[in-house]
Amino acid sequence: MSPPGTHRRTRSIGIFGTAKNTGKTTTVNALIRSAAAQGLSLGLTGIGYDGEAVDNVTGLPKPRLWCPAGTVVATARRTLELATAGLEILSETGITTALGEVVVARVTRPGLALLAGPNRGTDLRQVLERMQASQPGLVLVDGALNRLSPMAVVDGLVMATGAARQPDPGTLAAEAAALVHLLDLPLARVPRPGPEQPAEEQGRLVVGSLLTPEAVAQAARRVPGEGTRGRLTVEVRGAVTEAGLRELARLLGARLARTTLVLPVGPRLVAGVEPRGLWTALEEMAAAGARVRTTRRIPIVAVTVNPFFPRLEEERYRPDWVAARELQAAVARAVDRPVHDVVRQGGARLLEVIQGRKNLYTRKSPETAKDRL
Repeated sequence: MSPPGTHRRTRSIGIFGTAKNTGKTTTVNALIRSAAAQGLSLGLTGIGYDGEAVDNVTGLPKPRLWCPAGTVVATARRTLELATAGLEILSETGITTALGEVVVARVTRPGLALLAGPNRGTDLRQVLERMQASQPGLVLVDGALNRLSPMAVVDGLVMATGAARQPDPGTLAAEAAALVHLLDLPLARVPRPGPEQPAEEQGRLVVGSLLTPEAVAQAARRVPGEGTRGRLTVEVRGAVTEAGLRELARLLGARLARTTLVLPVGPRLVAGVEPRGLWTALEEMAAAGARVRTTRRIPIVAVTVNPFFPRLEEERYRPDWVAARELQAAVARAVDRPVHDVVRQGGARLLEVIQGRKNLYTRKSPETAKDRL
């Protein structure tokens, strides 16, 4: 029980799509409906802008966010006039966007709403703290793979993927598995250097990024000499690419077997990269003896799949679908997380997973490269 005058911190879950039309908004709406059926109050916000009625690329209809009375929404002021839901402003945040200041509002009349939230992690953290004052039972943060970095402040993630990203189920499943692994690396225990001893003298190298082979070569010139004690720790605080990792492995040579590579928190690691190539490079480093760690784990707790994809024919898009059960089965075989098709199955079980009432791991394979990291 919480002490008098306090309340338990609300769990925040980011929901991101791997591409447009992979079912992110459909997933959010399924969770909203299931929460309403259970009497669970929700908070809703997003990274950037979402909730439009028509996709601005394909011209096909998009689902909008339906909000029951009592929902707490953090969104930009200019979106309030576009909502059919009744909204009462509770507080201002001082965070500005292209659509005006982000405000926290409560839904007084059920209806549709648009989300236009902050674009930076520090601002998202502030918004989540403001929403805590209204004590929602759960906060959902709407996002996308190409703007995932701000999600570094949430407690867990749900990945919405589907045929719009890749219509071949096997290829899509392999990418989903790579993303699950990259966002759930083992946690690092990095000793901080003492005030009188540089990090390099303790066998630890801190680098800004591994974006290019040139940046890696520049960082490698600062690698502590062979005389330093124990393992070499390379801590990367910025962006990482497959090419950068492979160049680092080449430059370290045999010393790679005694190296611990510490990578940024998962949402920052995977933003803007090709996940399968990045994961393959890390697997190869692990096979050579390296340990791969992260500064903070924000795991994917579940995956949703969407068989829909927009097919381009004669310069126009039309809706199409792959086999739904085949797609779900392929992804379920590839990842050790619950995999849902919320159109066929609804959002009740997914909501239970998010709340921790269902096992996060559906199976455990005998040994994978991830186990050896």
